[in-house]
Amino acid sequence: MLLLLLACGEKDVVDTEDTADPNAALLEELATALDGYESWTQAAEWSGVQESNTSHDAFTEIWFNDVSYATYEAQAGGDMPDGSVIAKQSWTDAEGTDPANFTAMMKADGEWFWAAYSPSGDVVQSGQPDFCTGCHAAGQDGVMVLTW
Repeated sequence: MLLLLLACGEKDVVDTEDTADPNAALLEELATALDGYESWTQAAEWSGVQESNTSHDAFTEIWFNDVSYATYEAQAGGDMPDGSVIAKQSWTDAEGTDPANFTAMMKADGEWFWAAYSPSGDVVQSGQPDFCTGCHAAGQDGVMVLTW
């Protein structure tokens, strides 16, 4: 299944190890939105820890908040509304006991905002990093949520 999400504009991509993060307000909003994410819905066809064929390490687990899952479940494609949040925990093992990176994306003001976190919870990058948009754009005019 492929769910197409349109996005417009770009936020600054920031390597937070080198500079103060101009995306601090969005990072705070995302952190608040992620509260309790492990109780969110996982798509039935790939719930729990799944083998990954992406850059998100060997295994992943993905959660949708209510706003994003309603669009996903409708399988209508198109744009997810503002307030959509998707969280992806990556694991190095199939049991989901050894955490790798954690990535979240949030739709705000018509644009997707990403944050990548280290296993210790530090923000590694935020905004619209090339390593996110490069895969999620997949040669299309918009940004996609890729599911497999």
